[in-house]
Amino acid sequence: MKRQLVIVVHGVGVKEAGVSADMLSTALDEKPEDAKRETRKSIAGNRLKPHSSDDFYLRELGDYNSVGKRQLFPARIRRYRNNAEDGTLLEERVIADFYWGDISNIASGIAGLFLGILKTILGLCHIVRENALSVFPGSGVNAYVRKVANSAALVIHGPIAAINVVLVLGVLINAACGLVGEPYHLTALKLSPWLTVAISLVAGFNVLRRSDVYLTRWFACWTVICALVLAVIVVIWPSPNDVPQSSLFLMIDQVLQNQVCDAKDMVTNDSCKSAYEGLYAHGLRLVGLMGIAWVWVVLANVGVAAMEIRRYFFGESRETPSLVSATIALMSMLWIILCAAIWASIIKLPTVAIPESIQLQPILGTVGYAIFALFCVITMGLLVFLMNKRWAASFDLDTYISSTDGSIADTIANRHRIIMSPYMIYAIWAFLFLFALSSIAATLYLAGLLQSRAGVLTPVEDFMHRNFGQVLAALAVGSSLLFAFGQQQLRAGLGIAIDVITWLNDESWNSRERGTKETRIFAERWFPTALKAGKGVKNHGYWRRERIKNRLKVMMSKLIRDEQPTEIYFVSHSQGTVVAIDVLNELGHQWLSMLPEGAELNLVTMGSPYIHVHRHYFPHAFPAIGMMQNLAPSPKGVLSGWINIFRIDDFVGTHIDPHGHWPQENPVAANGHTYYWIDENVFPILKRFLG
Repeated sequence: MKRQLVIVVHGVGVKEAGVSADMLSTALDEKPEDAKRETRKSIAGNRLKPHSSDDFYLRELGDYNSVGKRQLFPARIRRYRNNAEDGTLLEERVIADFYWGDISNIASGIAGLFLGILKTILGLCHIVRENALSVFPGSGVNAYVRKVANSAALVIHGPIAAINVVLVLGVLINAACGLVGEPYHLTALKLSPWLTVAISLVAGFNVLRRSDVYLTRWFACWTVICALVLAVIVVIWPSPNDVPQSSLFLMIDQVLQNQVCDAKDMVTNDSCKSAYEGLYAHGLRLVGLMGIAWVWVVLANVGVAAMEIRRYFFGESRETPSLVSATIALMSMLWIILCAAIWASIIKLPTVAIPESIQLQPILGTVGYAIFALFCVITMGLLVFLMNKRWAASFDLDTYISSTDGSIADTIANRHRIIMSPYMIYAIWAFLFLFALSSIAATLYLAGLLQSRAGVLTPVEDFMHRNFGQVLAALAVGSSLLFAFGQQQLRAGLGIAIDVITWLNDESWNSRERGTKETRIFAERWFPTALKAGKGVKNHGYWRRERIKNRLKVMMSKLIRDEQPTEIYFVSHSQGTVVAIDVLNELGHQWLSMLPEGAELNLVTMGSPYIHVHRHYFPHAFPAIGMMQNLAPSPKGVLSGWINIFRIDDFVGTHIDPHGHWPQENPVAANGHTYYWIDENVFPILKRFLG
């Protein structure tokens, strides 16, 4: 008797188990038009009919327990059977949905979307690290380039993020203290800096004790450091009026005052100077330190970009395209926009939060560059997308794959690439150039080497400062329109980014390079007793990736034991193809040995990003298919069959073998990246392959 087990491995955006399996079931059933033409006897003889459905939960491995509670994940099974007239079971197909979306999915609502954006911005650190490992391999100069690139990403994730959090917390605490009535009003305001220090310290130490993730602990450590720096500033540098007239502190205070106080106000009255006291003075000094951190990010990124240009002239860029400088610049751009949006919201709070006489335009001035660059990135991506659709509408599918010339398919895929298209990278590099000029000019101005803060960009930045309200209004309107009309597309884009980041996420940050699963940050190594992590810290290495793979291992061991199939098919889509390829290469032989003699393992990949995203940018982490011996055709490997289905306009997944030999390539008509399961062009291919 033939027992077929089909494992469905979904891709991005699937919010619950069973959805993909149900869509595949419709693909394998007969068309309604066919049913009208067939007789009852013919249908009974060749159709697998729905028999039962099972929805249940499986237990994850004990490593993923939370607070002593076993973690569960859902499993959905759809069973189809064909019986003889006497009731004897002839064939059975079990379609099981492997669900892992809860590990990387974006939560619903605007809050979930906002957290998804933040998660993507910070997760770009992993893109920087993994791409740098492939672009600048080995020791010597390349090792230093990797360190510089990683340091730029870590500075954004650490001191810059921490200073912003402490500043926002301080302003909100100060606003709350300002609401205290007499006779405790002044006392409450004087206590607000110390309350900010105390709450920041408690929060930072608490996260350090509880979190398993290196980058989270890194951020928490810098939150503690920023709180301690704020405490030192409050003690030794309490107010501008208390600063000695011939000190470095006075010069820095005067520069900050010139930046945040309107020139007319400074001439006519002292309202800005009087407002520039207490917490506001301390906060602006922290902003000055953040400026130094940004200067390092810019200089480090310029250095990395110089090394990328060197690779280009030496022809090394053809080996692995570099995303390092572009990703750091993208992190900077998105972080600046996010911070501007947060501070724009705070400015709208009652004036007790931030006095009206204090102007934040110079502090947030670079948001103009960032918004313009983001607009250009989105525009370029949209143009590439539309050009791709226009090209695909008239393209001859039969000319995509050539068994003799693999360069044809690769050229097509690269030409119509949207994921980090060269045109989008040009806009990001333009932002890096302007941001670098502005930051360096501002630094020279602070050092007294330039008469104007903006230097060569004075006209541009003066225009942005004069129209700062309109810039923030444009940001607010653009964000509202994006959330209102483009939320689905934004979620899809973020989902793809987060899926890639999830697979690259090294919880220990650098375990691949150091060959260790060490999760401690520098402060925990220096002060092991004071900063000892709490019990149960276990997230190390590629923890999320391993958790997804271990779920599939648990599910497969149960299904093979319970169902005793004679053939197994993995049908995967998008990021799910990466999961299936990795796990089959690792455990395919073990699963095949558990099946009866003559049993088969087969694989279907649809819209797979393995070659033209993962392998293209991160070859250090994703080996070539030819190097994965278990994925070779049997008898050398474990697979009896492997087909790859891709739409010619799919901006995520394309071909795997440009010659179409292994896997067998099946290009289909343009229709985007999603819903392969119910595509009329995909139905017949799936039915033919799965029988």
